[in-house]
Amino acid sequence: MRLSAGRFAQRQDGKYLGGDVPFGYALGEVGQLVESPEQIAVVDQIVTMRREGQSLRSIAGEMKRRGFQVSHVTVRRLLREHAE
Repeated sequence: MRLSAGRFAQRQDGKYLGGDVPFGYALGEVGQLVESPEQIAVVDQIVTMRREGQSLRSIAGEMKRRGFQVSHVTVRRLLREHAE
């Protein structure tokens, strides 16, 4: 009970509770998720590439060539999360 109450309090304070940090974010000084400008720029490029008609796999391949380790599944998730 105390553990779940502590995690609830941390979540209420905006702290990230663990796991892999989502692409597009980094951990801030006090443990909260903050946007990573470099990765957000990559997400914007991914959105543009998709609007231009590129497939998820071709986008993932291009991102890998640029040094970002993303799969087509990650590309799909990013597009869903950042849909306008």
